Amino acid sequence: MTDAQFPCPECGEHLAGSQRGRWVAGLQGIRRDRGCKRGHVYPTVERIVPRDFLRNTRIVAVSGTRPYSTDQLQSDLSLKLAPVLSKETRNAVVDRVEIQLVQDWGGRRAPKVLQASTVSRTVVGVLRDFADERQLSKRVADALRRSHVLYALSQESLEFSEASKHSGVSLRGDGFKALPEILDWLVDQYPRLKEAAARRATPHYTGAPRTDRWHTLRGDAAPRPTTLLRRVVTEHHTVLNLTEHELEAHQARTENWEAFPFDYQIYARSVRRAFAGRPNYDHLARYSAQWVLFALAGQDTVRVSDLVAMTTQCLRRVDAVASLRWAVIAKNLTPAALVTEILGMLEWPAPRLTFESDAAADMRTTNQMVPGEQTETQGLHVVTVLDETDAP
Repeated sequence: MTDAQFPCPECGEHLAGSQRGRWVAGLQGIRRDRGCKRGHVYPTVERIVPRDFLRNTRIVAVSGTRPYSTDQLQSDLSLKLAPVLSKETRNAVVDRVEIQLVQDWGGRRAPKVLQASTVSRTVVGVLRDFADERQLSKRVADALRRSHVLYALSQESLEFSEASKHSGVSLRGDGFKALPEILDWLVDQYPRLKEAAARRATPHYTGAPRTDRWHTLRGDAAPRPTTLLRRVVTEHHTVLNLTEHELEAHQARTENWEAFPFDYQIYARSVRRAFAGRPNYDHLARYSAQWVLFALAGQDTVRVSDLVAMTTQCLRRVDAVASLRWAVIAKNLTPAALVTEILGMLEWPAPRLTFESDAAADMRTTNQMVPGEQTETQGLHVVTVLDETDAP
């Protein structure tokens, strides 16, 4: 908007020149002091719509360059935070992130390019600040804190506060060596956890954990259960007991088992969510789902709790960061409970599990093959199991 479009409210003259503006968060715009030829000075506020402000900005990421998109940011938060935050809260986070990006640039001309890591850091900061607002209920505040940790763990590195003496924590690789630094980061973000994290757990055995290798299957050819069982607790109801002298009443609850079809796509999506942001996450998620389904092979009906437990065991062996993200969602862990989870992983390190790149055939075909070591017999590739510990 040009100066000529700001008429003086006192005399109607066009406003000439203006002082350098400053961003006012409460007004979501830039406040400027303008003056007309007759010496009248009046403040003006230029409202800024963040999505219009960023519409010509391009996001630079490892995968390439793309235009900034609100829908893309909403989709990213949905993938990583949907089980924890409601859609309304996620949209509120997106609005705050966009306002923060505008504020960081002082409301001046929008940047032509913006690093994807900058947007991610902004999301992490917004989630952390949002969780500390006093008017929030404890339930929403806890959900935001869990989301803050979840989203931060989906990045390539963790950044400490400016007051901290620590440098950033790299989350590349399988993340097992980074567990002590992740613990330091949690204490930096939530100082009240310092006492709980003070006990440095040491492994209960010496030496490096053993590594088991799993030969993946082509086409995700893993056996799948047909039915899942989930225990459902109904509302409490009143039970009347007639004693010798009076009628007593107490509260009781009813427990039932709910059966529903196993949906592989839903299960695979939940595993992918745990691996979101990890190197080669799509393949690791698929192979982990294979391993879990083979561990449950032969069971047509499976309890949901068993499926979750086997997935927890698998991820605890494959990738430490994905395991923590899975635990936050599956176990409903707050940052305080996550400290105990990390200490447990340090104190009781699980055997490692790696996936071989050469895929095996479907075990259910005529040429029977099982994950293990390949040998050649009569010109045919035959697979033998190394030992019982190599099987899921």
